[in-house]
Amino acid sequence: MARRRKPLSPQAWLLGLVGTLALAYISYEVRVAAIQNIGKRQIARNQEAIQRIQQQQMERQRQAQQQAHAYVHQQQPMSAQEIQLERERVAQQKEAMRQRAEQEWKKDEAWERFYTPTHACKYPESQARVDVCTAREARFRKEFEQLWAAGEFSQPRA
Repeated sequence: MARRRKPLSPQAWLLGLVGTLALAYISYEVRVAAIQNIGKRQIARNQEAIQRIQQQQMERQRQAQQQAHAYVHQQQPMSAQEIQLERERVAQQKEAMRQRAEQEWKKDEAWERFYTPTHACKYPESQARVDVCTAREARFRKEFEQLWAAGEFSQPRA
């Protein structure tokens, strides 16, 4: 006859419950940390893009100030036609900057559609997994950049 297993003591049952709850909590914290990490990376990319745009704007403003300073020191007042040409040039520069910012935004959105990390990469369980995922993302980024530069952006190949 098969021997019946003894029921767990209340202490053993309570210990099992506490262990289960601890594992659930740790799992939850790991997932939250992974989500925060993804958010931080996206924020960092967006801040880098904003800084590049701001630096370009500052450089153009500096160039415009130098040109204006050169006109003042020439002691030759600008004609109405020159003023109009300068205004048109500034307007063209602003439009070009707006188009570049829009292009960066489109590229970022295209990247988000192109690359979706796997579940294992979203919630890595080890540093080795993080390394593998980082290499995978770099490979996809290179492929994306090549397709983007060639104007042939499409969904990723598996």
